[in-house]
Amino acid sequence: MEKFIRPQTLADILTAMPTASFWTWTRGDTLRRGHLTIYQDDIPNDRRTVHEVTFYMHCIYIDRRQLRGYNADKNQWGEYVGNSSRIELAHRRGEKALRAYIAAQAKEITGAPNPQTFSFYPGQVSRYY
Repeated sequence: MEKFIRPQTLADILTAMPTASFWTWTRGDTLRRGHLTIYQDDIPNDRRTVHEVTFYMHCIYIDRRQLRGYNADKNQWGEYVGNSSRIELAHRRGEKALRAYIAAQAKEITGAPNPQTFSFYPGQVSRYY
């Protein structure tokens, strides 16, 4: 049984964000409207699951990859496990709620509702640029 969800919708992504080890947001440009990366660590089972959500003008993609081989001394992960998976969302339902959550976290961390890039680390000092 896998510990983490396999997101199929933006609502699944929004559900995964508060339980993530950390996540990052990068504001987009004219073609790519934004990029969200969610990291879920399961160190006892030697797995990191990475969900990348890319918002384009015409569609939204969710990519999922897993890594293994955590080295605590170097604080880094080793190699990818298996194939990555990509789904294209058929609709944009949930995007407004997801962006509202990101904007609320950005406002709390950076003081601005839409910084270029910021990272959210639950229980730690977050970073922004």
